[in-house]
Amino acid sequence: MFAGVDWADRWVDCAVVRRDGTRLGHRRIVYAESADPVGDYCAFLRSVNRTRWRTIPTAIEDAGILFAQNLADDGLIVVHVDATLAARARKAGSIGADTKADRTDAYLLAGMLRTGTFAPRPVGSPSARAVQVLARAQTDAAHRRVEALHRLRAALVTFYPAAVTAWPSAGLRHPQARAVLTAAPSPHVAATLSRVRFAEVLRTAGRWRTVKDEAERLHLHFRRPALRTHPVVEEARAVEVRGLLADLDHACARADDLARQAAEAFSAHPSYKIITSFPGIGDLLGSRLLGEIGDHPDRFADARALCAYAGVVPVTWASGTAARISMRRAANSELRDALYQAAFCSLTQSLGARAFYRRQRERGIAHNTALRNLGARLVRCLFYCLQRDVPWDERDAFPAREAEPP
Repeated sequence: MFAGVDWADRWVDCAVVRRDGTRLGHRRIVYAESADPVGDYCAFLRSVNRTRWRTIPTAIEDAGILFAQNLADDGLIVVHVDATLAARARKAGSIGADTKADRTDAYLLAGMLRTGTFAPRPVGSPSARAVQVLARAQTDAAHRRVEALHRLRAALVTFYPAAVTAWPSAGLRHPQARAVLTAAPSPHVAATLSRVRFAEVLRTAGRWRTVKDEAERLHLHFRRPALRTHPVVEEARAVEVRGLLADLDHACARADDLARQAAEAFSAHPSYKIITSFPGIGDLLGSRLLGEIGDHPDRFADARALCAYAGVVPVTWASGTAARISMRRAANSELRDALYQAAFCSLTQSLGARAFYRRQRERGIAHNTALRNLGARLVRCLFYCLQRDVPWDERDAFPAREAEPP
Protein backbone atom coordinates (compact mmCIF):
# COMPACT_ATOMS: atom_id res chain seq x y z
CA MET A 1 0.00 0.00 0.00
CA PHE A 2 1.04 3.59 -0.65
CA ALA A 3 -0.21 6.82 0.92
CA GLY A 4 -0.24 10.40 -0.32
CA VAL A 5 -0.74 13.62 1.63
CA ASP A 6 -1.71 16.93 0.03
CA TRP A 7 -1.13 19.66 2.61
CA ALA A 8 -2.63 23.10 3.12
CA ASP A 9 -2.39 25.73 5.83
CA ARG A 10 -5.52 24.54 7.63
CA TRP A 11 -5.85 20.85 6.72
CA VAL A 12 -4.28 17.86 4.99
CA ASP A 13 -5.92 15.43 2.57
CA CYS A 14 -4.78 11.83 2.97
CA ALA A 15 -5.31 8.97 0.53
CA VAL A 16 -4.18 5.34 0.30
CA VAL A 17 -3.92 3.13 -2.79
CA ARG A 18 -3.11 -0.54 -3.25
CA ARG A 19 -0.28 -1.86 -5.41
CA ASP A 20 -2.72 -2.59 -8.23
CA GLY A 21 -4.00 1.01 -8.15
CA THR A 22 -7.21 0.37 -6.19
CA ARG A 23 -8.20 3.37 -4.08
CA LEU A 24 -8.66 2.27 -0.48
CA GLY A 25 -9.79 5.47 1.17
CA HIS A 26 -9.52 9.21 1.66
CA ARG A 27 -9.69 11.45 4.70
CA ARG A 28 -9.35 15.15 5.37
CA ILE A 29 -7.80 16.12 8.70
CA VAL A 30 -8.52 19.72 9.76
CA TYR A 31 -5.98 21.09 12.21
CA ALA A 32 -8.52 23.20 14.13
CA GLU A 33 -10.83 20.23 14.64
CA SER A 34 -8.18 17.70 15.62
CA ALA A 35 -6.27 17.59 18.89
CA ASP A 36 -3.69 15.21 17.37
CA PRO A 37 -3.49 15.35 13.54
CA VAL A 38 -0.65 12.83 13.43
CA GLY A 39 -2.59 10.43 15.63
CA ASP A 40 -5.64 10.80 13.39
CA TYR A 41 -3.51 10.04 10.35
CA CYS A 42 -2.08 6.94 12.01
CA ALA A 43 -5.63 5.83 12.86
CA PHE A 44 -6.55 6.31 9.20
CA LEU A 45 -3.65 4.07 8.15
CA ARG A 46 -4.68 1.45 10.71
CA SER A 47 -8.15 1.42 9.24
CA VAL A 48 -6.76 0.13 5.93
CA ASN A 49 -4.01 -2.09 7.35
CA ARG A 50 -4.19 -3.06 11.01
CA THR A 51 -0.97 -5.05 11.22
CA ARG A 52 1.55 -3.34 8.94
CA TRP A 53 0.29 0.24 8.79
CA ARG A 54 3.71 1.60 9.84
CA THR A 55 5.27 0.16 6.68
CA ILE A 56 3.03 2.23 4.39
CA PRO A 57 5.19 4.97 2.84
CA THR A 58 3.75 8.47 2.72
CA ALA A 59 4.45 10.80 -0.21
CA ILE A 60 4.28 14.55 0.39
CA GLU A 61 5.44 17.56 -1.60
CA ASP A 62 6.95 19.47 1.35
CA ALA A 63 8.78 17.31 3.87
CA GLY A 64 9.64 20.35 5.97
CA ILE A 65 6.16 21.07 7.35
CA LEU A 66 5.39 20.16 10.94
CA PHE A 67 2.96 17.41 9.95
CA ALA A 68 5.57 15.59 7.83
CA GLN A 69 8.32 16.05 10.41
CA ASN A 70 6.13 14.60 13.15
CA LEU A 71 5.33 11.62 10.95
CA ALA A 72 9.04 10.99 10.42
CA ASP A 73 9.79 11.41 14.13
CA ASP A 74 7.00 8.93 14.89
CA GLY A 75 8.76 6.27 12.84
CA LEU A 76 6.70 6.41 9.65
CA ILE A 77 8.27 6.38 6.18
CA VAL A 78 7.99 9.88 4.71
CA VAL A 79 9.04 10.38 1.09
CA HIS A 80 9.57 13.79 -0.48
CA VAL A 81 8.04 14.36 -3.93
CA ASP A 82 9.27 17.30 -5.97
CA ALA A 83 6.45 19.76 -6.59
CA THR A 84 7.48 20.20 -10.23
CA LEU A 85 7.21 16.46 -10.87
CA ALA A 86 3.82 16.38 -9.19
CA ALA A 87 2.59 19.26 -11.37
CA ARG A 88 3.79 17.49 -14.52
CA ALA A 89 2.08 14.25 -13.47
CA ARG A 90 -1.12 16.17 -12.74
CA LYS A 91 -1.04 17.81 -16.15
CA ALA A 92 -0.32 14.51 -17.90
CA GLY A 93 -3.20 12.78 -16.12
CA SER A 94 -5.78 15.46 -17.00
CA ILE A 95 -5.33 16.00 -20.73
CA GLY A 96 -7.82 18.51 -22.02
CA ALA A 97 -8.98 19.61 -18.55
CA ASP A 98 -7.16 22.05 -16.30
CA THR A 99 -8.55 20.76 -12.99
CA LYS A 100 -7.11 20.49 -9.51
CA ALA A 101 -8.53 19.16 -6.24
CA ASP A 102 -6.88 18.36 -2.92
CA ARG A 103 -8.34 14.87 -2.79
CA THR A 104 -7.19 14.15 -6.35
CA ASP A 105 -3.71 15.44 -5.55
CA ALA A 106 -3.48 13.11 -2.55
CA TYR A 107 -4.32 10.13 -4.76
CA LEU A 108 -1.89 11.45 -7.36
CA LEU A 109 1.00 11.49 -4.89
CA ALA A 110 0.17 7.99 -3.68
CA GLY A 111 0.01 6.83 -7.31
CA MET A 112 3.39 8.35 -8.09
CA LEU A 113 4.85 6.46 -5.16
CA ARG A 114 3.17 3.26 -6.35
CA THR A 115 4.37 3.45 -9.94
CA GLY A 116 7.86 4.66 -9.07
CA THR A 117 7.78 7.53 -11.58
CA PHE A 118 10.38 9.43 -9.55
CA ALA A 119 13.34 8.71 -7.32
CA PRO A 120 11.97 8.57 -3.75
CA ARG A 121 14.05 10.34 -1.14
CA PRO A 122 13.19 9.41 2.45
CA VAL A 123 13.52 12.05 5.14
CA GLY A 124 16.66 11.84 7.27
CA SER A 125 17.06 11.68 11.03
CA PRO A 126 16.21 14.63 13.31
CA SER A 127 19.92 15.28 13.96
CA ALA A 128 20.65 15.55 10.22
CA ARG A 129 17.65 17.84 9.73
CA ALA A 130 18.88 20.05 12.59
CA VAL A 131 22.29 20.30 10.93
CA GLN A 132 20.61 21.26 7.66
CA VAL A 133 18.59 24.02 9.32
CA LEU A 134 21.65 25.52 11.02
CA ALA A 135 23.87 25.18 7.95
CA ARG A 136 21.33 26.85 5.67
CA ALA A 137 20.77 29.61 8.22
CA GLN A 138 24.52 30.19 8.41
CA THR A 139 24.79 30.34 4.62
CA ASP A 140 21.97 32.88 4.49
CA ALA A 141 23.63 34.90 7.27
CA ALA A 142 26.92 34.85 5.35
CA HIS A 143 25.13 36.21 2.27
CA ARG A 144 23.57 38.96 4.36
CA ARG A 145 27.00 39.76 5.76
CA VAL A 146 28.35 40.21 2.24
CA GLU A 147 25.39 42.44 1.35
CA ALA A 148 25.97 44.61 4.42
CA LEU A 149 29.67 44.84 3.58
CA HIS A 150 28.92 45.95 0.01
CA ARG A 151 26.47 48.59 1.21
CA LEU A 152 29.06 49.98 3.62
CA ARG A 153 31.77 50.04 0.98
CA ALA A 154 29.47 51.74 -1.53
CA ALA A 155 28.69 54.46 1.01
CA LEU A 156 32.36 55.00 1.93
CA VAL A 157 33.53 55.28 -1.67
CA THR A 158 31.31 58.29 -2.28
CA PHE A 159 32.77 60.51 0.47
CA TYR A 160 35.40 58.59 2.50
CA PRO A 161 37.71 56.71 0.06
CA ALA A 162 40.56 56.65 2.57
CA ALA A 163 38.57 54.18 4.68
CA VAL A 164 38.28 51.79 1.74
CA THR A 165 42.03 51.82 0.97
CA ALA A 166 43.17 51.68 4.61
CA TRP A 167 42.88 47.87 4.81
CA PRO A 168 43.70 46.43 1.38
CA SER A 169 44.29 42.86 2.60
CA ALA A 170 41.94 42.33 5.55
CA GLY A 171 39.05 44.35 4.18
CA LEU A 172 36.30 46.27 5.92
CA ARG A 173 34.89 43.05 7.44
CA HIS A 174 37.81 42.70 9.81
CA PRO A 175 36.96 43.58 13.46
CA GLN A 176 39.81 46.10 13.62
CA ALA A 177 38.56 47.94 10.54
CA ARG A 178 35.04 48.06 11.91
CA ALA A 179 36.29 49.32 15.26
CA VAL A 180 38.33 52.12 13.66
CA LEU A 181 35.40 53.18 11.46
CA THR A 182 33.11 53.21 14.49
CA ALA A 183 35.51 55.59 16.22
CA ALA A 184 36.09 57.63 13.03
CA PRO A 185 32.99 57.47 10.80
CA SER A 186 34.04 60.51 8.74
CA PRO A 187 37.29 61.95 7.29
CA HIS A 188 37.20 64.91 9.68
CA VAL A 189 36.98 62.73 12.79
CA ALA A 190 39.66 60.34 11.48
CA ALA A 191 42.07 63.22 10.86
CA THR A 192 41.68 64.44 14.45
CA LEU A 193 42.41 61.09 16.12
CA SER A 194 45.83 60.75 17.71
CA ARG A 195 48.17 57.78 17.59
CA VAL A 196 47.27 56.90 21.17
CA ARG A 197 43.57 56.82 20.33
CA PHE A 198 44.19 54.60 17.31
CA ALA A 199 46.20 52.24 19.52
CA GLU A 200 43.38 52.09 22.09
CA VAL A 201 40.84 51.24 19.40
CA LEU A 202 43.06 48.51 17.97
CA ARG A 203 43.61 46.93 21.38
CA THR A 204 39.88 47.01 22.05
CA ALA A 205 39.32 45.18 18.76
CA GLY A 206 41.69 42.39 19.84
CA ARG A 207 45.02 43.35 18.29
CA TRP A 208 48.02 42.74 20.55
CA ARG A 209 50.99 42.62 18.17
CA THR A 210 52.63 45.64 16.48
CA VAL A 211 49.89 47.90 17.82
CA LYS A 212 52.04 51.03 17.74
CA ASP A 213 53.18 50.41 14.18
CA GLU A 214 49.61 49.90 12.98
CA ALA A 215 48.44 52.99 14.87
CA GLU A 216 51.20 55.02 13.23
CA ARG A 217 50.23 53.71 9.79
CA LEU A 218 46.56 54.56 10.27
CA HIS A 219 47.41 57.98 11.71
CA LEU A 220 49.48 58.90 8.65
CA HIS A 221 46.99 57.35 6.23
CA PHE A 222 43.97 59.31 7.41
CA ARG A 223 45.93 62.59 7.54
CA ARG A 224 46.80 62.54 3.86
CA PRO A 225 45.25 65.35 1.80
CA ALA A 226 42.09 64.21 0.02
CA LEU A 227 38.89 65.59 -1.45
CA ARG A 228 36.26 66.41 1.16
CA THR A 229 32.57 67.10 0.89
CA HIS A 230 30.72 69.88 2.69
CA PRO A 231 30.94 69.54 6.51
CA VAL A 232 27.15 69.37 6.88
CA VAL A 233 26.89 66.63 4.26
CA GLU A 234 29.87 64.83 5.77
CA GLU A 235 28.18 64.73 9.17
CA ALA A 236 25.03 63.31 7.61
CA ARG A 237 27.05 60.65 5.79
CA ALA A 238 28.76 59.79 9.08
CA VAL A 239 25.34 59.06 10.59
CA GLU A 240 24.64 56.78 7.63
CA VAL A 241 27.97 54.98 8.10
CA ARG A 242 27.25 54.37 11.77
CA GLY A 243 23.99 52.66 10.85
CA LEU A 244 25.65 50.56 8.16
CA LEU A 245 28.40 49.58 10.60
CA ALA A 246 25.77 48.46 13.10
CA ASP A 247 24.15 46.31 10.41
CA LEU A 248 27.52 44.81 9.46
CA ASP A 249 28.41 44.11 13.10
CA HIS A 250 25.09 42.33 13.59
CA ALA A 251 25.50 40.33 10.38
CA CYS A 252 29.04 39.27 11.30
CA ALA A 253 28.02 38.27 14.83
CA ARG A 254 25.04 36.30 13.55
CA ALA A 255 27.10 34.48 10.91
CA ASP A 256 29.81 33.59 13.41
CA ASP A 257 27.29 32.40 16.01
CA LEU A 258 25.43 30.23 13.50
CA ALA A 259 28.74 28.80 12.26
CA ARG A 260 29.61 27.77 15.80
CA GLN A 261 26.20 26.19 16.43
CA ALA A 262 26.23 24.36 13.08
CA ALA A 263 29.70 23.00 13.84
CA GLU A 264 28.58 21.80 17.28
CA ALA A 265 25.53 20.03 15.87
CA PHE A 266 27.60 18.50 13.09
CA SER A 267 30.32 17.25 15.45
CA ALA A 268 27.70 15.27 17.40
CA HIS A 269 26.56 13.36 14.28
CA PRO A 270 27.90 9.83 13.66
CA SER A 271 29.08 10.77 10.14
CA TYR A 272 31.26 13.61 11.43
CA LYS A 273 34.59 11.75 11.32
CA ILE A 274 33.94 10.34 7.85
CA ILE A 275 33.03 13.66 6.24
CA THR A 276 35.79 15.66 7.91
CA SER A 277 38.36 13.06 6.84
CA PHE A 278 38.01 14.40 3.28
CA PRO A 279 40.69 16.90 2.24
CA GLY A 280 39.70 20.52 2.68
CA ILE A 281 36.39 19.79 4.44
CA GLY A 282 36.05 21.25 7.92
CA ASP A 283 33.20 21.64 10.36
CA LEU A 284 31.27 24.35 8.53
CA LEU A 285 31.60 22.94 5.02
CA GLY A 286 30.97 19.43 6.34
CA SER A 287 27.76 20.54 8.05
CA ARG A 288 26.51 21.93 4.72
CA LEU A 289 27.27 18.64 2.95
CA LEU A 290 25.63 16.49 5.61
CA GLY A 291 22.56 18.72 5.78
CA GLU A 292 21.94 18.55 2.04
CA ILE A 293 22.86 14.88 1.49
CA GLY A 294 21.15 13.57 4.62
CA ASP A 295 21.92 10.41 6.55
CA HIS A 296 19.22 8.00 5.35
CA PRO A 297 20.99 5.01 3.71
CA ASP A 298 18.31 4.65 1.01
CA ARG A 299 17.98 8.33 0.14
CA PHE A 300 19.95 7.83 -3.11
CA ALA A 301 20.03 4.67 -5.18
CA ASP A 302 23.66 5.09 -6.22
CA ALA A 303 26.45 7.63 -6.50
CA ARG A 304 25.27 8.84 -9.90
CA ALA A 305 21.86 9.69 -8.47
CA LEU A 306 23.57 11.78 -5.79
CA CYS A 307 25.70 13.50 -8.46
CA ALA A 308 22.57 14.33 -10.45
CA TYR A 309 20.87 15.65 -7.30
CA ALA A 310 23.90 17.87 -6.67
CA GLY A 311 24.03 19.05 -10.28
CA VAL A 312 27.68 18.12 -10.82
CA VAL A 313 27.03 15.80 -13.79
CA PRO A 314 25.81 17.12 -17.17
CA VAL A 315 22.51 16.50 -18.92
CA THR A 316 22.57 14.75 -22.29
CA TRP A 317 19.87 15.47 -24.85
CA ALA A 318 19.88 13.23 -27.91
CA SER A 319 17.36 12.84 -30.71
CA GLY A 320 18.24 11.14 -33.94
CA THR A 321 21.59 12.43 -35.13
CA ALA A 322 21.46 15.50 -32.90
CA ALA A 323 23.03 15.45 -29.44
CA ARG A 324 23.67 18.16 -26.90
CA ILE A 325 25.36 18.11 -23.50
CA SER A 326 24.64 20.94 -21.08
CA MET A 327 24.96 21.83 -17.43
CA ARG A 328 22.31 20.39 -15.13
CA ARG A 329 20.16 23.30 -13.96
CA ALA A 330 17.53 21.42 -11.96
CA ALA A 331 19.57 20.49 -8.90
CA ASN A 332 20.14 21.28 -5.24
CA SER A 333 21.94 24.61 -5.54
CA GLU A 334 23.07 24.57 -1.89
CA LEU A 335 24.74 21.18 -2.32
CA ARG A 336 26.30 22.22 -5.64
CA ASP A 337 27.81 25.34 -4.06
CA ALA A 338 29.15 23.31 -1.14
CA LEU A 339 30.75 20.76 -3.48
CA TYR A 340 32.27 23.54 -5.58
CA GLN A 341 33.85 25.00 -2.45
CA ALA A 342 34.97 21.55 -1.28
CA ALA A 343 36.64 20.91 -4.64
CA PHE A 344 38.42 24.27 -4.48
CA CYS A 345 39.65 23.63 -0.93
CA SER A 346 40.86 20.12 -1.79
CA LEU A 347 43.36 21.51 -4.32
CA THR A 348 45.72 22.53 -1.51
CA GLN A 349 45.13 19.42 0.62
CA SER A 350 45.17 16.52 -1.84
CA LEU A 351 47.83 15.68 -4.43
CA GLY A 352 45.36 13.54 -6.35
CA ALA A 353 42.77 16.32 -6.48
CA ARG A 354 45.35 18.79 -7.72
CA ALA A 355 46.54 16.38 -10.40
CA PHE A 356 42.94 15.69 -11.45
CA TYR A 357 42.29 19.44 -11.78
CA ARG A 358 45.48 20.00 -13.80
CA ARG A 359 44.60 17.25 -16.25
CA GLN A 360 41.18 18.80 -16.72
CA ARG A 361 42.71 22.19 -17.44
CA GLU A 362 45.27 20.73 -19.83
CA ARG A 363 42.41 19.25 -21.87
CA GLY A 364 41.03 22.76 -22.34
CA ILE A 365 38.24 22.50 -19.77
CA ALA A 366 37.26 25.77 -18.08
CA HIS A 367 38.06 26.42 -14.43
CA ASN A 368 34.47 26.18 -13.18
CA THR A 369 33.80 22.99 -15.13
CA ALA A 370 37.01 21.41 -13.87
CA LEU A 371 36.07 22.16 -10.29
CA ARG A 372 32.57 20.80 -10.91
CA ASN A 373 34.07 17.58 -12.30
CA LEU A 374 36.35 17.35 -9.28
CA GLY A 375 33.30 17.86 -7.06
CA ALA A 376 31.63 14.92 -8.83
CA ARG A 377 34.64 12.75 -8.02
CA LEU A 378 34.56 13.84 -4.38
CA VAL A 379 30.84 13.25 -3.97
CA ARG A 380 31.17 9.75 -5.44
CA CYS A 381 33.88 9.02 -2.90
CA LEU A 382 31.73 10.51 -0.15
CA PHE A 383 28.79 8.30 -1.12
CA TYR A 384 31.07 5.24 -1.03
CA CYS A 385 32.50 6.16 2.37
CA LEU A 386 29.12 6.91 3.95
CA GLN A 387 27.59 3.68 2.64
CA ARG A 388 30.47 1.56 3.98
CA ASP A 389 31.30 3.66 7.06
CA VAL A 390 34.95 4.13 6.12
CA PRO A 391 37.05 7.33 6.10
CA TRP A 392 38.72 9.00 3.14
CA ASP A 393 41.57 7.14 1.48
CA GLU A 394 43.69 9.10 -0.98
CA ARG A 395 44.92 5.96 -2.75
CA ASP A 396 41.38 4.69 -3.40
CA ALA A 397 40.05 8.07 -4.48
CA PHE A 398 42.94 8.81 -6.84
CA PRO A 399 44.82 5.63 -7.82
CA ALA A 400 48.57 5.62 -8.41
CA ARG A 401 48.17 6.07 -12.15
CA GLU A 402 46.36 9.36 -11.47
CA ALA A 403 48.71 10.65 -8.78
CA GLU A 404 50.62 13.83 -9.33
CA PRO A 405 54.24 13.21 -10.37
CA PRO A 406 56.84 14.33 -7.79
